[in-house]
Amino acid sequence: MYVLLWRKLPGPWPVKVVQCLLLLAISVLLLFTIVFPWVEPRLPFTDVTVDDQGGVSETTAPPGDGATIGAPAVSMVGVGSGEVPS
Repeated sequence: MYVLLWRKLPGPWPVKVVQCLLLLAISVLLLFTIVFPWVEPRLPFTDVTVDDQGGVSETTAPPGDGATIGAPAVSMVGVGSGEVPS
């Protein structure tokens, strides 16, 4: 496929390189400004597939605190206090 693109572009090889880079930049721009924003609401990132009996909580850690996005929130109450859970 790339050979076909290279053969169809007009001009000597330096012009073809510039044209290929321009086509790549336009493709990336279209993906990030049109395609990805259109697809993002349709992806099931927020759908919970495991119920509470499976050990996954619906409460998630807030983004920006270094936690993995979508990771279950963990309570740190009593950690480091020397208490042994019963």
